[in-house]
Amino acid sequence: MLAISILHSRGYGNLRLKAGMSPSGCHWRYHLKVPGCSVSEAKGSLTNQESFNWGDTDESSPEDLADSMVSNFPELLAAAKGFDPAYSKWITMIIEESQPEGLFIEYWDSYDGECDHVRLINCGKDDQKYSHAPAES
Repeated sequence: MLAISILHSRGYGNLRLKAGMSPSGCHWRYHLKVPGCSVSEAKGSLTNQESFNWGDTDESSPEDLADSMVSNFPELLAAAKGFDPAYSKWITMIIEESQPEGLFIEYWDSYDGECDHVRLINCGKDDQKYSHAPAES
């Protein structure tokens, strides 16, 4: 999540992160995408023990991961150039609320459709409800 914030500060402000939970609850799933872009989105799943397999390691910093994302998804990141102030404000709030090591989930694969709210996990705020990201423009 911090890597997304770093990429936003580097001018890739149209990049969005959609995140959810696998049916088992053991894997955090993520999708990197740019609204309205036909370029394939980056998808994957990770546990606390795995890297993203983008040339990163468990010791990679958020800056290292942001660099890896630029290297591994050049077309997606080129399409992400710009600024989405509503989404930037939302993801900044989610990141701040989930500190120091939390994640957010917008969907859970064991349910049909999206959750009715965004949940934070691993940060002691599991019972609070947050709105979904602003609509894609």
